[in-house]
Amino acid sequence: MLLPALAHAQLNDTGQTACTDSAGTAIACNAVSDHPGQDGRFGRDAQAGAPAFRLTADSGCVQDNITGLTWADETLAPAPWASFNGMAYSRCGIASGWRLPTRRELLSTVHHGTSHPASTLPNTQNAPYWSSDVQGTNAWAVDFTDGNTRHIAQAESHPARLAVRPVNQPPTITLGAAEIVLSNNEMPGPRSYPGWATGISPGPAREAGQQLTATVRLLPVPGEKTLTFDVPPAIDLATGDLTFTVEHRIHPKGQLPIYDPHLPQDQWPVKDVFYWASAAGRVRVEVTLQDDGGTAGGGVDTTVKTFDIAISPVPFAFDVPIKHPWKAACIPVTMHAQDIDTDPTVSVTYPLRYEPLFRVTAYPTKGFLTDYVARLTPDGDEAIRFASARGSFDYVLPKTGYVKVGTQAAARVVPSPASAAALSTKSAASTTSTSGISVPLGDTVDSVPGHIGITGHRAPVPGTVSPWGFFATTICYVPFSSTFVGSDTFTYTVVDVDGNESAPASVSIEIYEVK
Repeated sequence: MLLPALAHAQLNDTGQTACTDSAGTAIACNAVSDHPGQDGRFGRDAQAGAPAFRLTADSGCVQDNITGLTWADETLAPAPWASFNGMAYSRCGIASGWRLPTRRELLSTVHHGTSHPASTLPNTQNAPYWSSDVQGTNAWAVDFTDGNTRHIAQAESHPARLAVRPVNQPPTITLGAAEIVLSNNEMPGPRSYPGWATGISPGPAREAGQQLTATVRLLPVPGEKTLTFDVPPAIDLATGDLTFTVEHRIHPKGQLPIYDPHLPQDQWPVKDVFYWASAAGRVRVEVTLQDDGGTAGGGVDTTVKTFDIAISPVPFAFDVPIKHPWKAACIPVTMHAQDIDTDPTVSVTYPLRYEPLFRVTAYPTKGFLTDYVARLTPDGDEAIRFASARGSFDYVLPKTGYVKVGTQAAARVVPSPASAAALSTKSAASTTSTSGISVPLGDTVDSVPGHIGITGHRAPVPGTVSPWGFFATTICYVPFSSTFVGSDTFTYTVVDVDGNESAPASVSIEIYEVK
């Protein structure tokens, strides 16, 4: 046998919690031997300890969480039956689907444990309410004075209450930001943003009982290096907390003594020291929030939002101020850079390049730059290199000192075999990485004109866990005149293995006379 109307939904209980004998006199429900099976003893509320009706108020509506119907919380003024049949109506954000309820649906709101009105819904009058069930020129109604049904002429005027079975609305979530940009000095370890996501809900209040799940996908951003993670981003739906751990490579570097003025130096306590490289780049985080309300009737059960997490992979070059006395054969200039996604524990062989290159972008006007080569020529002369527009070339100079560009001694310059090979080789392999920490795959020296090869000297920041991505190279600034007094300047950038180039940094040199 098929139940009409409510066959696909659970039925409400009656709300009856008392038991009576055949005369209507109240009796104890556990002593009913000749009047068994009463709802006051076996109904949902009496037997299971659950309420007979589970209703949720929703901004002008009442959601019946047992039958799945949504009811308007208002009573419409008395009118003939035809006035309500098919009328346009909108309430609590639902603009369509409203209708007169069937007689059985209307009966599901009757509270048999009370009267005047015998209803579970607010703003109910002691009057018959129209249902959609008709028979000829009559229509069925439920009189909420006592909960009985009546057969009434459609031309009579009686109140009505409309109902709707709404489709599932999408869940909601508000992300804390369109992007999270981290400093490339971030320390390793988990990151947490409490309450970062807000407004997490299955949808309107009537859908409050739905269960939510969230899934996260990491998507590459076209044209950007992809940021990678040791622990991928996740959002706690209960708290809105966002958590993730960016990929780091951490290397133990021994122990660092801690100064103690009360102890001899050989008894100073020590702490373990670690250096690290960090992933860098950008990733798009796609968050899909899904409820279990389904998609029947055109409902929507998912919401998709995205945000970016980024750490700049571009190296940073530091400004360098220098003061030095005059008549110096070499004024040392140490250029400094930071490139956090370069891991110096990676070993490569020249001419392959991994560590950053320093590139002079504007040369000094009152002197020239040289770069030491740690070797001597067979005749005992020291070899140095001049930074040129094409690359670093070796020059053989007398041990007695430096000479300036254009002299006869400098004219004996030839490129070193290593420099010539590097500058003429173009690797077919591109420099790419499957990780946010760079991995060298090709020779890129020839793509960086005017570079100065790095020395490999690093200046990590002291600390228990310190960033490793600091690099430096020392070159010589030589004034054209040994008696020059005044200021000169040049600029440089840093180019990493991925081809990212820093903003220019300035080296300002002030030479003063010593009397």
